Amino acid sequence: MNASNQRLERAIHANLIGDLAAQVLVLGTWVFLVHSRWVLALWMVRWIVVLGIALAQRLIRRQQRFRAVIVLAGGHALGALLTVAILPEFVAIIMLVMFGDLQLAKYLERRHLRPYLTSFVALAAGVAALSLQSWTGLADSAAQWVVISAIVSHAAVTGAVTAQFGRESYVNLRIREQELQQLSGRLLIAADEERQRVANALRRGALVDLGVLADRLTTARAALSGRQDEVVAIAEASVTEAQRSLGTLRTLSHGIFPDALRSYGLRTAITSLVADVPSEAQIDVPEARYDPSVELALYRCAALMADHAKSSAGTLSITATALPHAVRMILTVGGGDASPVDPAQLQHVSDRIGAVRGELTMSGIGSDLTMTVEAATAVNAAAQTVEAAEGAPTPDDRRSDHRILLSFNKAGATLAGAGLVSATAVWLITRRPSAGVVAAVLVVVLAAALWSLRKVRVGNFAAAITALCASTAVAGVLITAALPSFVPMTALLTVLPMVLALPYLAHRALNVIGFVQTAALAVVTLCGLRDQSVFDHSPLPSSITWIFVVLSTAAVAAVVAVTEVETHAELGERTAQVQRTLRRVVDASDSERQRIERDLHDGAQQHFVALSVQFRVLARLATTDTERANTLIDALLAEIDEASHDLAALVEGRFPEALSEGRLADAVHRIAAQSAMPVTVEITGANNVPVHLAAPAYFCCREAIQNASKHAGAGATLRVRVEATDHLLTFEVSDNGVGFDPYSRSAGGGLRSLRDRVEAVGGTFTVLSELGNGTTVTGQLPIGVAALVG
Repeated sequence: MNASNQRLERAIHANLIGDLAAQVLVLGTWVFLVHSRWVLALWMVRWIVVLGIALAQRLIRRQQRFRAVIVLAGGHALGALLTVAILPEFVAIIMLVMFGDLQLAKYLERRHLRPYLTSFVALAAGVAALSLQSWTGLADSAAQWVVISAIVSHAAVTGAVTAQFGRESYVNLRIREQELQQLSGRLLIAADEERQRVANALRRGALVDLGVLADRLTTARAALSGRQDEVVAIAEASVTEAQRSLGTLRTLSHGIFPDALRSYGLRTAITSLVADVPSEAQIDVPEARYDPSVELALYRCAALMADHAKSSAGTLSITATALPHAVRMILTVGGGDASPVDPAQLQHVSDRIGAVRGELTMSGIGSDLTMTVEAATAVNAAAQTVEAAEGAPTPDDRRSDHRILLSFNKAGATLAGAGLVSATAVWLITRRPSAGVVAAVLVVVLAAALWSLRKVRVGNFAAAITALCASTAVAGVLITAALPSFVPMTALLTVLPMVLALPYLAHRALNVIGFVQTAALAVVTLCGLRDQSVFDHSPLPSSITWIFVVLSTAAVAAVVAVTEVETHAELGERTAQVQRTLRRVVDASDSERQRIERDLHDGAQQHFVALSVQFRVLARLATTDTERANTLIDALLAEIDEASHDLAALVEGRFPEALSEGRLADAVHRIAAQSAMPVTVEITGANNVPVHLAAPAYFCCREAIQNASKHAGAGATLRVRVEATDHLLTFEVSDNGVGFDPYSRSAGGGLRSLRDRVEAVGGTFTVLSELGNGTTVTGQLPIGVAALVG
């Protein structure tokens, strides 16, 4: 069962416990307090709800999520209609239960949303209509204190549970978003560390070996005149040295990205991997090819367990099984010593699996360990399709943070305006004070909506939400006090603050709003129990009441439904955006691994192959043709010089030595000096920066400088500013060139990869440009981000 179904099952189970407890209370009321057949009828009606919940729980365990949601909502709908028919005073609680069912919409597919929301609005209107009649007189047959205490307490508890359910859904999404951000940061740091490890290995290995070979050739040239045997010995030793260096490069290259994995697939790569495990390994992996990122993630798991099998002298078994749209791999090491798996390496492979939406679990004790991995065979295909269809990329392709508040404010202002016109018309016709009070309240609501709309447009979300929360709570209480029959509408109106606040406020602020909302619901419910208005003693004509109660409830229900669905869609889109960023980080990392592997294979390795062959020829010519041997030494020196140059360029391009030592300022000065356009560099305190922050800042500066050199135009100048304080690393690259349209399709890919780098470690990245007015690239990275990604 996936995580979404597990959350739904927990919600259904909590619902079942709550309804069973309510059944006990209803039965106790019938036995000890109110001996009415209608209480017993209410108790029997609620069994419909309980049976629906039990059936929904059974369906979700069978992975039939859509049917589970429909059965649960359908049982609640039937129970709601019958309950209101028996006890109309219960209508506020019924509206809260319906709001809880509305939150189930996030578990439905998009094609099912419209009919589900339409049925919610229709049900709200039907419940409101039923609440205007009293067929049973149940509330009149009981003591007033019993009715008031039972309904108000039930409303408070239901409101608190509903608010908690909404907060829990939001918190789950936010936790998932934060986990993905941390995972992205760890993967980026791991990629930079691997790049640094490769660069250091080449500096201390191949480049040193090339220098040694060049020194030997200088010695050999001096010995050609009469010590040919010494030249032969030098040449033969150099052959051995070149072959050793070649083997080291091949091992390094294979560790970066196995050529067998790229060319032949997972089965061949794992078979090659376990060939040097001392004990015989059992491999059962299908020949199928998967998404390259999935293959590499699974291969990393196999490499970790193979290394553990070698270090612990245990046996290795790897079995992969194809599942619908997924692959499951079970890796077992047994019979060795009890040495643990390297925690850092385990975290890295777990991150790799998580990046491709997979799951990794470890089990076993002591010498017997089992790793179980499950990953989708086609990673994020749907997300990639959506992303490709989104249109031209922008400097920040996330959805607007204030879209929901803007749309709600506009809808709220429209409803308040329509209600104001209607209430004013009723007041002018009937001269009832209650209608005048409602009109005055709606004036305040309309003013609050317009004021909030202005605050949203300037980005002051907290003030906007505070105004909306206050106005809806006050409006709900006052309208119910003036017109108690409007309680179906005002109960729904009171739950809106929690829905609106979810994407914008911290957890503590949400708890405060939840408390205020619950208190307001209790007051609204209490006001709805009154037989007449607080402000006058004669009710409005029944026809006017019926029309306005049903229409206003349907209108508010529609706003609540759309806001609820859009809020969860916004939160889900944020998580999906982080997931897409994570995937791009992984793809960029894997692509770079393949480029480094190809550069080493096609460059450095071929140089050492050629050197090995030519040194053999030199050993032969040293004793037979000194003139040709001397010419060959010149060719060998040229080959070594070319190999050294290529390797040095590869090392400096992938991870400069200054950067590996945290000297960001020196690294930036070097790339600025290589620019083809005039550059002014201003750097403050940037020579002791943590490497995991220096790397993204350096590569963003390098890319921005290179882009400016290519595209800024003739006569343009460049300014590079880097500043590091105790808490913040800031970089800015600006030019006064021709500029560009940052919202064009051609501008998206490079800018997005830079943003991914910065945001993966908790930073912010902005691009400001306009045709004819130059370009400014700015990034800020918090120095304390180690805690975030650690």
